[in-house]
Amino acid sequence: MILSNSETGFRSPPAWEHMACEPQQVVVIIGYMKQYVVDQLRYIDYEKIKGYLDQRFGTASMGGLYWVPVDPGLLSPTQSRHVGCRPFFAAVELQTDRLSMELLVRTQNHIRCECIAYATDEQRTWLIRLVDDMLAQLGISV
Repeated sequence: MILSNSETGFRSPPAWEHMACEPQQVVVIIGYMKQYVVDQLRYIDYEKIKGYLDQRFGTASMGGLYWVPVDPGLLSPTQSRHVGCRPFFAAVELQTDRLSMELLVRTQNHIRCECIAYATDEQRTWLIRLVDDMLAQLGISV
C-alpha cells in the first residue's frame, strides 16, 4: 500500500526545504506471516538448537535462517504436480532468544508460483511436531 503525502499528513521538516530531493511519498508495508514461535529461549538452549539444526539441515544460510525440507509424502496436489519446483521447504529462523518457523511451504527455485502456499493441516502438524520433537530430544521444556 502506498500512501501519498496528503493521505498521511506528512510534512517535510524545514531542513528538507534546502535539499534537492524532497520525499515524495511514504511507503507503509504491512506483512503478515503464520508462524510457530518458541520464545524466551535461554542462551544454552539456543546453542543446543543451533547445533541440532546445523547438523540436521546444514549451517544457517543467513541470519540464523535454516531451510527445512518438507516430507515429499505430505505435498499438496498442486505441489506434487510442480516437479520443477521441488524440493519444498519451510523456513526456520533461530535467534538467541527465539525460534520461529514460517508455516509457508515454499520452493527455492521460484519466487512466485501457485505451489507456494500456507501449510496444509497435515503439513502444519508435521512441521510443529518436528520442532516439538527436536525440543524434547534436546531436553528443552517450554
